[in-house]
Amino acid sequence: MRYRKDDGARHPCRAGAGPHRWAFSQVYTGSAMIRAIIFDCDGTLIDTRDKIVPFYNHVFGELGLPLIDVTDRAVVDLCQSLADQDVFATLLPAESRAAVFDYIASLDPADLLAAIDTEPYALETLDELRADYPLAIATNRGGDMAHIMRHFALDDRIEVVVTAADVARAKPDPDMLLLAAERLGVPPADTLYVGDTGVDREAASAAGMHFLLYERPCDGAGDAEPQDGAGDVIGDLREIPRRLNLTAGRSTRTERPAPGVRGAGVR
Repeated sequence: MRYRKDDGARHPCRAGAGPHRWAFSQVYTGSAMIRAIIFDCDGTLIDTRDKIVPFYNHVFGELGLPLIDVTDRAVVDLCQSLADQDVFATLLPAESRAAVFDYIASLDPADLLAAIDTEPYALETLDELRADYPLAIATNRGGDMAHIMRHFALDDRIEVVVTAADVARAKPDPDMLLLAAERLGVPPADTLYVGDTGVDREAASAAGMHFLLYERPCDGAGDAEPQDGAGDVIGDLREIPRRLNLTAGRSTRTERPAPGVRGAGVR
C-alpha cells in the first residue's frame, strides 16, 4: 500500500484517473546501464488495487469502527498507497489501532490470498528477467510478505525482499529501495525500479534509481501484445524485457553482480 501525493495521478483503473503531474528525473528510456531490477508488490506484481479498501472496511466493520467512504477518492487513494500503520494512524484514533492490528493478525493468510491473483504476465516476465538480472521487491507491505512470496511462487524468482518492517521510513522515502539495492550488491544508479504509483516514482527519484511506471489498462487486463510506452509508462509487464533489449539477445547490463554479495529470501 503506497501513498500517492498527487490526486491527479491515479491508476487508470481507479475512479478519477487524471493526467500525470510528476516532475522527477531518472526516467528510464532504455539508454541506461541497468544491472538490477526492483519491483513494487501491490498493483505491480499482484493485483490488489480493488481489494484493499473492502478489506479495511471488513476489519473496521467487525470492530465497530467507522467505514471508509468508497466515494472519497483522496481517502481511497491514501489506503491504496500508505503502509498499514500509516493508514491507521491517519484514519483511526490511537486507542483503536492495536485492536485493528490484533484482528488482522488473527486472520488466516490463506483465506486472504485466495481472492488475489498476480498481475497479468508477472511471473512470465520475472522468469525472463531473472536469467539476466538480480531481482528484488521493495514494498510498503509488512510481515505478511512471507506468505505472499510462497503463495505466488515468488520466492524462487526474487532474491531480496524489503518491506516496511525492515526500514524506519516507508515509501515515498527511499530507505527500502536503497536497502534492496545494497543487498543486491548493485549501486542505485544502475538499478531500475518498477512501480504503479507516484509514490513509487518519488521513492525511486530520491534513491537515484531509474523508474518505470506500470499502468495496466482496464480493458483487456493485459492480454494485448506489449506496446511502446510513453516515456517511462508501460501498460504491460512484458514491455520491460523489450525495453532492456532482451528479446534481441542484448542487455543493457554488462555483468551480473558477484554471487555471495546479495541476500536471498524474505528480509
